Amino acid sequence: MTTTTYGNELGWIGMMLVHESCRRQGLATRLMQQSIQYLDERVSCIRLDATPAGRAVYRQLGFEDEWNFQRWLRPASHIAAVDVTADTGITSEQQLDPALDLEAFGVDRSAWLMQLAAVSRVVRSPSGFGMLRPGRLADYLGPVVARDEQAGERLVRELVNSAPARAIIWDVPRVNQHAEPLARRLGFAPIRELTRMVYGHPSPAGNPELQFAIAGLETG
Repeated sequence: MTTTTYGNELGWIGMMLVHESCRRQGLATRLMQQSIQYLDERVSCIRLDATPAGRAVYRQLGFEDEWNFQRWLRPASHIAAVDVTADTGITSEQQLDPALDLEAFGVDRSAWLMQLAAVSRVVRSPSGFGMLRPGRLADYLGPVVARDEQAGERLVRELVNSAPARAIIWDVPRVNQHAEPLARRLGFAPIRELTRMVYGHPSPAGNPELQFAIAGLETG
């Protein structure tokens, strides 16, 4: 089980792993209860991203639905990589747009984004930014935050085209009406339904319409 805090406003419950031989013994519920207690002492609001199976458990613990999103997958291809203008990291002098991200996500996560950028391919424009990071089985697209449809599409295309030899996973808020059609045009297909959930006094939820891709299930 992982937890992350964003100041004293928001806590995030991330990845929970229970060995197959130890399942159905109440361990997941106890881990959740301990995580909630730990975060309750530090923040006013807790969020997480739930699978359909997890959602039923989390609702019993007091979590409520906020909005839905889908996980999309694009298989690897053998097309030669496209040369794009992209960084392999970002320095403090090359800040991402913290004001735009605050509007999109709801709380300040600039310190975490700087850490994430250090291990990601980063693209930026005057109207947004995006990242693509490597994974064991697939690259992960996100976060991508953009002011408008045109900026979001440009950022996504640059990142996707930079890694054609790898499978790519992309978590798309369903409220963003531009991202899903773009995913289909780029060869992605939906593979899983997920739900963002909240517990406690909600902190600002941000504007998911500005999020073309979330940062990850582990941290939002």
